[in-house]
Amino acid sequence: MNIPGVATAGDTITWTDNSVFDFQGNFYSPGVYTLNYSLRGPSVLDVAAANIAGEWTTTITPTQSETLAPGQYYWLAYVTDAAGDRFTVGNGQITIQVDLTKAIAGYDGRSQAKQIIDAIDAEILARTTGGSAVEYSIAGRTLRKEPLQALQLIRAEWVGIYVKQVRAQRMAQGLGDPTARFVQFRREGNFTQGGGNW
Repeated sequence: MNIPGVATAGDTITWTDNSVFDFQGNFYSPGVYTLNYSLRGPSVLDVAAANIAGEWTTTITPTQSETLAPGQYYWLAYVTDAAGDRFTVGNGQITIQVDLTKAIAGYDGRSQAKQIIDAIDAEILARTTGGSAVEYSIAGRTLRKEPLQALQLIRAEWVGIYVKQVRAQRMAQGLGDPTARFVQFRREGNFTQGGGNW
């Protein structure tokens, strides 16, 4: 299925699919079946593809996409026939990004994970420079913040979540896996073994 992994609210979102198979290997073609997509997440959207020149073309109009609240959505693709039988042919996720043309002043585009990491960093910096008390009293009640070591453990947990989010978003945008590591082997010299050159 060729639904994009990332799209922006308010945009025209369109893609084409050819003949597809379900999870049991059954074949479905545009001339016989209707392809449908259902998106579920912060909002709900159902859209049917059109059969154009022997391909399914699915279009989410600007009017439809602007109703999608930003966030992560799960999608289901299924085909139906004239008798009303339904067959699931795919599923996955799509991220709907905020329409910045509609954002108000002070908009913060950071994810929740990034906001938490930045807040912990600010607290650690304040403590190490003497600008934040670990223990304080309000109305005769003494309160104590998390120890620095505990903050660092919480930060490490959220960094792990944030790295996964960034990785998923980059891969959805076709930018590849930022955590991938590549090794290049180079052959130096000319070694003769068994009558061949190595």
